[in-house]
Amino acid sequence: MSTTTEAHFRFLYQGYVLQFLADLMTATIDAATAATFQHAVQSYCDDLRPWITPTEVTTHTVFSLFADCTSNEATDVMTVNLSPEGEAFFLAWMRRQAVMMKSGNAVGHAH
Repeated sequence: MSTTTEAHFRFLYQGYVLQFLADLMTATIDAATAATFQHAVQSYCDDLRPWITPTEVTTHTVFSLFADCTSNEATDVMTVNLSPEGEAFFLAWMRRQAVMMKSGNAVGHAH
C-alpha cells in the first residue's frame, strides 16, 4: 500500500481547485453586467449550500470566495488562494462532484 505524499496531495488539490474555478466560470460566462455576474455567482453558491457541513457554515452575508488572486504576466501563471468561505464552497463542490461521479453523472455544473 502506498502513501500519498504532501506534494502529490497539493497537486491533486490544485487540480480540483482549477476544476472548481472552471465550473464557476462556466456558471458566470453569460453574465453581461456586474449585477448579472453577482446573481450568477449567488445562484452557483446557493446550489452548493446543501453540500456545506454545519461546521463550515459562514455567518457572513457578503464574502469573497478568494483571499488572494495574483497573476504573473512573465510566466502567465495565476495563483488563487481561497478565502475560508471559498474553501467551504470548494469542499461542498467536491462532495457534490463525488456523488455525481459515483452516480455516473457528468462532472460539471450547468446553469
